[in-house]
Amino acid sequence: MLSGRQKRELLQLMGVGLLSVLIVAGSTVLSRRYVPSGSSPSAARPEAGQAVAGLAARPVQVRQIEVQVASSAPALAPTGSVVRGGVQPGAQRAAARNSQRPPLARRLARLFAGDGRHTVQPFPMVPATHR
Repeated sequence: MLSGRQKRELLQLMGVGLLSVLIVAGSTVLSRRYVPSGSSPSAARPEAGQAVAGLAARPVQVRQIEVQVASSAPALAPTGSVVRGGVQPGAQRAAARNSQRPPLARRLARLFAGDGRHTVQPFPMVPATHR
């Protein structure tokens, strides 16, 4: 015994399956070349030599365009940076960032096991009382 919702979902799945079959079959049927009745399919296709000869008869033009872009060099910062307190500002930021990051092993473990921020919702099941 299926509930009304389950019957509706089965009907939707059947409709989606039928639609996908129609799309695949339609693209296959429409991709065939039209062959007039009374002629063979091989007559509708040109031979390889005829196709190459037809391409060779067309003139080909090659155009070259030269583009020049004006560029300017950015102003460079002075090479001698001021050291205050024995530690450079970039090194302070890197040290603060490294102290906040967990070790690599813990980050890899969280990649596979998760960190508890998201709850996993299992596939919905019919409760035992409604079976």
